[in-house]
Amino acid sequence: MAVPIQSPAKCEVRSVIRFLNAKGERAAEIHKQIVAVYGNVMNLQNVTKWCREFSEVRTDVHDEQRSRRPSLISDDLLQEIEGEIRANRRVTIRQLHHIIPEVSKTAIHEAVTEKVGYRKLCARWLPKMSPLRFCKNSSGTYWTIHRTFRTSRQAVSTCFFT
Repeated sequence: MAVPIQSPAKCEVRSVIRFLNAKGERAAEIHKQIVAVYGNVMNLQNVTKWCREFSEVRTDVHDEQRSRRPSLISDDLLQEIEGEIRANRRVTIRQLHHIIPEVSKTAIHEAVTEKVGYRKLCARWLPKMSPLRFCKNSSGTYWTIHRTFRTSRQAVSTCFFT
């Protein structure tokens, strides 16, 4: 039985590039050796780029730290957004932006759809729903269709029709 080859870490391949580059190998030859051992994990252009960086000044094979802006959406703001939506299901992202001007419309939309878990349906915000679930009633004669709503606190099962 053949054992599948696992994908190497980026820094592992970069370490090989750094070593072979220090030995004086050309980028095309390094790429051939990487493809022979690891498979097609890096194209020739990237191998050439890394060879150039290691030849000039770079010594570290790890990714550099990137500075990202901290998220402005705190738990308090999420609760405020959810409260506004519960008070008015027809509130728009633009109206929420006027209520909370320190956060961009894109960040508010992401918070509403991904973090709080709502979606727009017929101009109203509704909790995202799980798939349909068919259940028999207690006597076993009728089928009912249930959907479970996901809210931030609990799951609520609702019967649509019997």
